[in-house]
Amino acid sequence: MNDEIPVKKILVLSANPKGTKQLRLNEEIREIKEGLQRARQRDRFDIESAQAVRPRDIYRSILDHKPQIVHFSGHGAGEEGLIFEDNTGQQKLVDATALAGLFELFADKVKCVLLNACYSQIQAKAIAQHIDYVIGMSQEIDDKAAIDFAVGFYDALGAGEDVQFAYKLGCSAIRMAGIREHLTPQLLRKEDLHGESINTTLVLTSPPQDTRKASVISPSPTLTPPTPPLTKQEEPENIIKYRQKVEEFASDGEFDEAESHILNDLQKKLGLTDEQACAVQKEVLEPLKIYKQQFNKKVTEQGYPLGEKAEAELKKLQNYYEIKDEFVNLLKQEGEQQEAEKLRQKQEAQKLQRQREQQEAEKLRQEH
Repeated sequence: MNDEIPVKKILVLSANPKGTKQLRLNEEIREIKEGLQRARQRDRFDIESAQAVRPRDIYRSILDHKPQIVHFSGHGAGEEGLIFEDNTGQQKLVDATALAGLFELFADKVKCVLLNACYSQIQAKAIAQHIDYVIGMSQEIDDKAAIDFAVGFYDALGAGEDVQFAYKLGCSAIRMAGIREHLTPQLLRKEDLHGESINTTLVLTSPPQDTRKASVISPSPTLTPPTPPLTKQEEPENIIKYRQKVEEFASDGEFDEAESHILNDLQKKLGLTDEQACAVQKEVLEPLKIYKQQFNKKVTEQGYPLGEKAEAELKKLQNYYEIKDEFVNLLKQEGEQQEAEKLRQKQEAQKLQRQREQQEAEKLRQEH
C-alpha cells in the first residue's frame, strides 16, 4: 500500500436504532472481514468493530483501538446528521460540525473515514477539513449497493492499492452488480478543500423510503433551494448537453435501466468526471424529490384529492422549482390510484364483514 496511507487498523462502527429500517450491518461487517482475511496483504490489517454505537462510543473506540480507517455503517438523515443510538436504543443525531470537531482531535492518527450511510456527503465534507480521505454518500444508497461498495473498497486495500484506487473499485463493484448507484459514493480529500468553509446549515433533504436511511420524523425545516447552477452561457458545452439529456429522462423523477445506461455512455463521450455527472443529476432530481416529499406528506395527512389550500401550496413549490406539469400529473395519478386501492380494500372488507354477519345469523337461525 502507498506509504502515505499507513493503514494498520480498521474500526467499523454501526448503529441501527429502534424505529429505523433494519439494515444488513452484520453482513457488511462479515463480508469486509472475509475479504481482508483472503487478501494478499492480510497481515497488515487488524479490523475491530462496535455495534449499537452511541455518540460517546465513537471517541471511546478510537481511543481504545487507534485506527487509521474509521468506517460507519448505518442511517443518515441528510443535513441533520448521522444517526447513532442513545442509552435506550433510540435515535440520536450527530451533526457535521460535531463530527468534524471530533475527528480534528484524531487527525494525526485517522487517515481515512468512510460514511456508509445515505446523504452523508455533508458530514464527509466537514470531516475532510481535517482527515486526508473521507468518503460520503451524495444521496440515498440501497443496502446492497452500500455493502458492494464496502467490499470492493476493502478488497482493493487488502491487495495493496491506495485509497483512491480502492474508492474507484468500490464504485465499480456497485456498477458490476447491476445497481445504478455507482455515482453515489463521493471521495473527498483534505488537500482539495484548501481551507474551504463548510456550510452545515439545515436544509430540506428527505431521503426516500426503503433505502439505507432512517425513518426519522423531523420538524418541517424551511425550504432552501439548491445552490443556483451556472447559466448556460457559463457552463461548458459538454455539461449543457449532459444536463439536457438528464432533464429529458428525469420527467418521472428517476432513471430506468435503459436511461441509466445511456447517461453513463453519454458521460464517457462528453468526457465528464463522475463528480460532474453526479452533480448535474442531483441538481435536476433534487427539486423533484423535494416536491414529491411534500406532496406525499400532504396526501398522508389529508388523503386524496387534496384541498384547495394544499394544492395552492404545492403550486407555489412547483413554480419556484420550475417543475413540469408532467411530473406533477404523474404524482396525482399515483394519488388517485392509491385512493382507489384504499376504497377497493375498504369495500372488500365491508363485503367480507357482511358475509360473516350473514353466516353468523344463519348459524343462529339453524340452532334455534
